[in-house]
Amino acid sequence: MLLAYGLLPSVVGTSELKDFCATIQAGELTEELIKRVNIAGYAAESIDVADTNYILVMNKKEMSRFVCEVTIQDKNVASARYVLNKPSE
Repeated sequence: MLLAYGLLPSVVGTSELKDFCATIQAGELTEELIKRVNIAGYAAESIDVADTNYILVMNKKEMSRFVCEVTIQDKNVASARYVLNKPSE
């Protein structure tokens, strides 16, 4: 039972990252976002897909099963959403 309780957040996620993701506002400077990510103890990875830049904010304790996907335009946040991190096909 204790083992299942310890693994549960890794599988289903917790509300911490979801709550953090909800605080990310359109228009926020990317530089400020990265500072907040570091202060909160999360990890961030920048990726480019076609003409779109993203920052994936991850909770290291949850094995990145869920991420906050932040869309960046012109060095500013365009949008942020909490999503299941699934491999590309």
